[in-house]
Amino acid sequence: MLVLKVKEEEFDLDHVAFVFIDCQNDFITGTLGDIEAQKALKVIENVAEIPMKYAYATADTHYDKEYLNSREGQKLPIKHCIIDDYGSKGWDLPSKLNRILFDKINFTKINKYSFGSLDLPIILKNIENLECIVFVGFCTDICVIANVLITQAEFVNEIPIVVIEDGCAGTSPEKHKAALDVMRSCQIDVVSYDDIEVLPVVGEVFSKE
Repeated sequence: MLVLKVKEEEFDLDHVAFVFIDCQNDFITGTLGDIEAQKALKVIENVAEIPMKYAYATADTHYDKEYLNSREGQKLPIKHCIIDDYGSKGWDLPSKLNRILFDKINFTKINKYSFGSLDLPIILKNIENLECIVFVGFCTDICVIANVLITQAEFVNEIPIVVIEDGCAGTSPEKHKAALDVMRSCQIDVVSYDDIEVLPVVGEVFSKE
């Protein structure tokens, strides 16, 4: 049995859900990508390597012919995460992350068509004896904060919700920081990757590397 230690709290790793928000190519190296997201991806890949039982990835999803006429497209007229019958490179997860996550026993990919997924907290609610939810992903000030707060509203402070700050990136460094501050105000546990450890019940520390 392994436990996830987050600062001073410990959780049975089999009762922790890890949520990867919109970790898609377009937010990393594509139309909306930047160097901060590329840095965060390295942390996200390390988190994905943790031997978790429950892994979920949301996918921002738009259709080519509809996007620019949508409310989001009018406010952000940059096509991104466009899907067709076969997906698309921008919509896909990076190949290494995709490979790691699809090897998980319980991995679920959730397509979403707006910033927040109303399906996500319902899915998480169905996990028996859930002790903690951990979030990483993009963009901190849009889809990450939207999904974190929707999830918190569903759980009504029943369990800790953790955001790994260096496993996220925002639309700018300033907005990333501002979103993290808002989440702290809402009693979300914002931590760095160095604040978490995977430990056996007895014995040596499991390596996160």
